[in-house]
Amino acid sequence: MSVPDRVRRPGWAVASLIVGSAVLAIDLAATSFSGAGPAELVGRMVVLVVSLPMIAWYFADRVARRSLDREHALHERQEALLQNASDMILIVDDGAVSYQSPSLESLLGYGAGELLGRAVENLVSGPDAGNLSDLLADLKPGGRIHLECQVRHRDGRLLPVDLAASLGDNPSMGGVVLTMHDISKWKELEEELTRQAFHDPLTSLPNRELFIDRLEHALGRRRRHAKGVAVLFLDLDDFKTVNDSLGHAEGDNLIRQVAGRLAGTVRPGDTAARLGGDEFALLLEDIDDEQAVGVAERVLAELEAPFDLGDRSLLVGASIGIALSSAELTTATDMLRAADIAMYETKAAGKASYRVFEPAMHQATTERLRLGADLRGAVERGEFVLHYQPTVDLATRSVVGMEALVRWAHPERGLLAPAEFIPLAEHSGLIVPLGELVLKEACRQGRAWQEARPDRPVGISVNLSAIQLQDSGLVAAVSLALEESELPPELLTLEMTESVMASDDAHILRRLRQLKGLGVRLAIDDFGTGYSSLSYLRSFPIDVVKIDRSFVEGIANGREEAALVRAIVRLAHGLKLKTVAEGVETEGQARRLRSAGCEQAQGYFFARPLDGRDASAHLLGNATISLWVGYTGPELEVVRSVVTDFETRHPGIRVDLVGGVYDDKILAAMREGQPPTVISSFESDNFGFYASKGALLDLGPYLDRDEIDDTIFAEATRPYTRYEGRRWALPMLADAYGLYWNRALFAQAGLSGPPRTMSELTEYAKRLTRRNPDGSLAVVGFNPVFGFYENSVANVVHLFAATWTDAAGRSSLAADPAWSKMLRWQKELVDWYGYEDLLRFQDEIDGEFTVTNAFQTERLAMCLDGEWRLAFIAGSGSAVDFGTAPLPVDDGHPELYGSGFINGTIVGMPANAPHPDEGWQLVRYLTTDDAALSKLASGLRNIPSTQSSLGWTDPARDERFSVFVEIFRHPRSSSPQITAVGVEYQNRFAEFANRWQAGQVRDLRRGLREVDQAINAQTWEAAGLSAAARRSTSGASARGVSRRKLSPIPTA
Repeated sequence: MSVPDRVRRPGWAVASLIVGSAVLAIDLAATSFSGAGPAELVGRMVVLVVSLPMIAWYFADRVARRSLDREHALHERQEALLQNASDMILIVDDGAVSYQSPSLESLLGYGAGELLGRAVENLVSGPDAGNLSDLLADLKPGGRIHLECQVRHRDGRLLPVDLAASLGDNPSMGGVVLTMHDISKWKELEEELTRQAFHDPLTSLPNRELFIDRLEHALGRRRRHAKGVAVLFLDLDDFKTVNDSLGHAEGDNLIRQVAGRLAGTVRPGDTAARLGGDEFALLLEDIDDEQAVGVAERVLAELEAPFDLGDRSLLVGASIGIALSSAELTTATDMLRAADIAMYETKAAGKASYRVFEPAMHQATTERLRLGADLRGAVERGEFVLHYQPTVDLATRSVVGMEALVRWAHPERGLLAPAEFIPLAEHSGLIVPLGELVLKEACRQGRAWQEARPDRPVGISVNLSAIQLQDSGLVAAVSLALEESELPPELLTLEMTESVMASDDAHILRRLRQLKGLGVRLAIDDFGTGYSSLSYLRSFPIDVVKIDRSFVEGIANGREEAALVRAIVRLAHGLKLKTVAEGVETEGQARRLRSAGCEQAQGYFFARPLDGRDASAHLLGNATISLWVGYTGPELEVVRSVVTDFETRHPGIRVDLVGGVYDDKILAAMREGQPPTVISSFESDNFGFYASKGALLDLGPYLDRDEIDDTIFAEATRPYTRYEGRRWALPMLADAYGLYWNRALFAQAGLSGPPRTMSELTEYAKRLTRRNPDGSLAVVGFNPVFGFYENSVANVVHLFAATWTDAAGRSSLAADPAWSKMLRWQKELVDWYGYEDLLRFQDEIDGEFTVTNAFQTERLAMCLDGEWRLAFIAGSGSAVDFGTAPLPVDDGHPELYGSGFINGTIVGMPANAPHPDEGWQLVRYLTTDDAALSKLASGLRNIPSTQSSLGWTDPARDERFSVFVEIFRHPRSSSPQITAVGVEYQNRFAEFANRWQAGQVRDLRRGLREVDQAINAQTWEAAGLSAAARRSTSGASARGVSRRKLSPIPTA
């Protein structure tokens, strides 16, 4: 038996000698103590010395065997651990693999020993693994490194691992140990969490955060490479109604389908994202304006196909706003905000289209926010009024019902149509209290009509929104309105849109049945639009089907439309439902509807929406005449008070007074070619055009019939109220008070105040005219009413409209909301009267016009919607720039910042006006009756915005008095040509505008005041007045005075 290797080691030899020496010492000690002699001790010592190696070997062998057993067991345990370890282990010597754990075969596919001798760099890869050999070579004894990398599978795949490299304290024993842990599951989880954080869970599209990040990077690349970036902000039209009526599951289904279509419209590298709800956005890189518009058109076309929602198909439109990168839009926030604003402009313009962002849109958005804020207090302040549109029986043409339509009488904006505030009310939740107000007032009015004509009861209809139907208090509100008004329930009809009725919501169905239980009638409004499933006609307690106007429009001429209407009527009758046709505008449509079996109809052919008083007159048979005036605000109230007196004197006549030429009544009448009975928004110097176009009625026969002498009319008005030997119109004396209000001239005429009788006015009017040295006639005065643009629209059209367009035919003015409103009205006015020879609007695209006119100017300032703006043209030829900017005018000179010409407003009747006899009585009352004149004078005197100069003593000595002279140009007129001094005004203002545009005006307000002073001096001199001793004072702003309360109007 050989001596184990460990016995040969010095440590083991020393241990053996120590053990042997210990045994020898013990034995000798024991022998000595026992009394043994020297010989015996020597003998024992010899024996022990001889046996000592054997004893030492025995003990060493026993110890070595036990150590080997323990080491073998440890080795077996280590091998078992290595065989079953999930981590991969390599030992690397000098950059080459010297050991591989068995786990590499199952995890990486390498067989036992297959990697031995290979360079470790061929196996490990990753951004931090490129210099792995250097890292391992630099590893110190006892050192450790840690990195995340990838190891290559035998089939070439890369597996993410967490790698730890360690070197023992004795580098010569075993090399560097690499331990690699598979982290692929963690990586997948990390990627999934990242995907969830930056992608929409419903559609898997990028979400807002990822979209903004990509947009910021795209804008960064644009700054470096000058490539265009576009953002398309898309919002589904009426999605809330779909979601509320069909349920959230179907709403989610629709969102997923929309997302799929959008993803298919963008190029590789572009981004389609869902920002939330029904809002989506597209990011387009390296693109120009025209291409971005093309993408928007492609998206709209893609969304035109119906969406399949199980048992029904649904048509859904979208509104798109486009923002293009520019010097002003440089951040992701700017781009998204701009695209969002443009999208809301699309919504406001009718939806299902697109708009490209323009800076002026920002102001429109601000206005909407301001309107939303005003809305919150409007219900409490009682600013909402109801108008009523009659429903007639097609067989008898008698009125059988009235549909209540809410309007907002905004204190500053005038009468607002539902489209301008109902979406805001629905969004804010105010639709519920507003709806309760409408219900109560409609029921009250319906009860009043029932009492007035008990033998012919008339029904009343009220529209309900989807949000109202979801309100748990709706049934109680309807019940309370019926109880308080004592209106029979069968006379109340509640109308709902078809989208709401197509709901599968059990709560809405139960609520409709509860309403039906009250005894009211239920109607489907706009039937035939949006939904293809008709099963709800049987499941819901419907009484009436209202056929949408889109089916009625072509019924008189189209066979298909007529067939559709007949099919709808048969369907309704088969279910025992009544039918009402909407939007009837012609006799032919009415006849075709009756022949198709439709029972009732409503539309402009029968009657327009009427306020409560006019609706009552329509029902009860009183004559109603319409009076259009250019006034708004306090001035309108003065005229209203005079009209009230007229109605008191003439009980059988009701006057529908409309103020402000942009009122929706006037616009609707113009679209349909329906003239008013009496109008006072014409300009005196254009009366010839009105007369030649048949727009004015010859009042001569009425004058003769009533034996009225022409001499009652002011001499100054005679030249421009005569045309071709006939009397076409009468001066609007209320406007004359505003034009020529001056105490000094009153005193010269022997008057202590404004003229109160026709004779006093005639004498006063004579003082307003002066003869120039050349014999021409000069008129002294100014027009403060110019501050309200609705009274001067015609002047802008005929004198200043010009070519406010760029080379592409786009109007920069139309981008400004207030200018756009004015231009829209101009077009409707021109279309109505047919001024082809003077002004033509060749194209209208969303409020933008190409304008050609015989007159041109370079500068124009107007007060639009209470805010002053300067519009200017700079340059010439094709290099023309446009702009609008606010003017902070508050120095009391509204006349200065108008065109500089006096407006004369006349009152008359269009040639085809209805009720001409009743209209003549109103014209006569407004222009000849002393009581009416007195009340007009007293009322206007108390309105600062009409005239703030009651304290004037001498116009020549008061700086607040500005003089402008009007040019009256009348074809075939024998009167002396009236000259003007307005040229200096135009020149000075043009010069000032140039300096302001060039940034040379530090103080805009002060600069305007200086222009005012210079113009006054020039015009006073031209008018032959002294301009000495002028004082510098400041008046109130046009915006400020418009908010003042009207002082009590003294009676005559």
